[in-house]
Amino acid sequence: METSPTERGAVERLREMEFLGAEFLTWLWWRCEAGGGLFSIPSVGDVFIQFVKLVRLESGTQSNREMVQCLGRAAQEMKEAKIGLLLGKKVARARLVIKTETITMEVTISSKALDFHGLKIVSGFDDTLEEVTAIEGARGLVLLKLNVLKEARLIIHSIFDQFISRRLDAAVWAREKKGVREWILSLST
Repeated sequence: METSPTERGAVERLREMEFLGAEFLTWLWWRCEAGGGLFSIPSVGDVFIQFVKLVRLESGTQSNREMVQCLGRAAQEMKEAKIGLLLGKKVARARLVIKTETITMEVTISSKALDFHGLKIVSGFDDTLEEVTAIEGARGLVLLKLNVLKEARLIIHSIFDQFISRRLDAAVWAREKKGVREWILSLST
């Protein structure tokens, strides 16, 4: 099946913008480590974000890609990943803890389209989980997890909006880039 010129144009524009996801996750890691990981999200409140267990960095093109992947430790301790940052790699995939006032969840995010994988409710909703399962069964549990996923996406998209606002303001972005660069350089000490 052939794609129309409009579809090809949209796909090309998406490919041209793929770098933003990697830039966003790299920036987010910096904000989490340098800024304490606290974000104010409209309609949610204060949210704590932390990189954990998985960080994959990449550089290069599709045919000539270099990758560093670290598993199993807190991101702050992943020396190989930090060396990857020093070598110019960007975050391609990361496991995040997202903690709100009512729930703590873990999710893996890929940079290509900011897609989510492996959502896990770590804490919160304990009574709700039992109640929903008792009343609604598996259907209720699925609906609850979908609502949690929706909240996680709202949080990440809100933080992405903050990133884009900074990215589009030349003066603010110059300061942000300087902060990221200094953070990366500090990783070698």
